Amino acid sequence: MTDQEMRKLSRQDLLELLLALRQERDALQEELEQTKAALQDRMLKINEAGSIAEATLRLSGVFEAAQFAAEQYLVNIRALSERQRDICAQEEAKARAMIEQQLKTAAQTAQKMEETSRQKCQAMEAEAKQRAEAYWQDAIARLQDFYKQYTGLKELFSTGEPK
Repeated sequence: MTDQEMRKLSRQDLLELLLALRQERDALQEELEQTKAALQDRMLKINEAGSIAEATLRLSGVFEAAQFAAEQYLVNIRALSERQRDICAQEEAKARAMIEQQLKTAAQTAQKMEETSRQKCQAMEAEAKQRAEAYWQDAIARLQDFYKQYTGLKELFSTGEPK
């Protein structure tokens, strides 16, 4: 699997891959134990057959192969773990950047909404002041008309009364 393919994997896929590698390790461990058992069996047969030096020469290839397989497995696990750490760090950085951007966008939206509300309130306040001023002007005009009428009535009554 290439590095790019690894980076495209989700956390769940990486965990599944790690689980598969762990199962593979367990299977290799079991195979190693079986190989050790077989080796012991062979050692007994070699001891019974004769030369220890001859048996060592025959079995040294088995130990070298097992040691190489174990070392290779550990190298692969370390590399996979390092790649997974890098991928997780990248995903975390992306998530943080996305959250910061969303917070900035939310703050800008809130600021725009606040400004719009402020403008609407100012417009409503100006309209209310205009209505109040118009009402007072109307009330003043009516009072002046009433006063003029009252003055006219007062003059009418004062001239029509006997002295």
